[in-house]
Amino acid sequence: MAHNMVLFKNEHVIVINKPSGVPMMPTNNPLDMNIADMLPAWKYTNTHKPIVCHNLDTETSGCVVLARTNNAHRMLGRMFVKRVVPNSVYWGFCVGRPSVNYGRIRMHFEIQKGNRGSTIVARPSPTKDSKVGIAEFVVNASALEFGSFISLYPLTTRRHQERIMAAHALRCPILGDAKYGGESAFPRSLALFWDPEDKSLPLHLHHRKIQLPYKNGAGEFVCVTAPLPAYMEKTFKKLGWPCNADDPLIPG
Repeated sequence: MAHNMVLFKNEHVIVINKPSGVPMMPTNNPLDMNIADMLPAWKYTNTHKPIVCHNLDTETSGCVVLARTNNAHRMLGRMFVKRVVPNSVYWGFCVGRPSVNYGRIRMHFEIQKGNRGSTIVARPSPTKDSKVGIAEFVVNASALEFGSFISLYPLTTRRHQERIMAAHALRCPILGDAKYGGESAFPRSLALFWDPEDKSLPLHLHHRKIQLPYKNGAGEFVCVTAPLPAYMEKTFKKLGWPCNADDPLIPG
């Protein structure tokens, strides 16, 4: 299975297509599959396993970048700090329709630790403990006011930022996002397509495409695209939305 997940590989980097439901790190259940335990399968000719360059939520599918050397890890790590222009895009099905078709979202995230773990608090203005989260978005298509196909272009890397921004800044939670969307993420208005009582509906958020800091033979930056998971492809096809469209803001 590990080799089937590989989308791109060169001497510096491997990009895999992580399935939804697979965590990045080990869980309390030692039998659960996770990306960290699978890293040795991607050593290939190297004597050491690759290094994970960024995180991806357990529920989110799509591109994950692995560095094959320490130098590549340092170079690739710069991709995931604050950026001026986006170098990756997430595709999401959002419940409802934003009030505008494109824009930039800026929120401030603060981690509050408690007895039951950490909680992410999103604020409209900064505090001494908060970190800024920024993303741009474009509404590509909509099913009237009931649902929207949205591209999210992160300029920062904050935990769950795309999910929180969709639910609280756009007021349009990602379909299937019980954590941040609650009951609104399982709308009865779309019962013709999905059972609103089925809370096992996968999160409809996919890390679709990423531009790497390496050039191909034509002198263009390498871009890697992850095909939609089957459940999102089924949703998009039901609504007549494109499943294989390229993204003009992430060229290549």
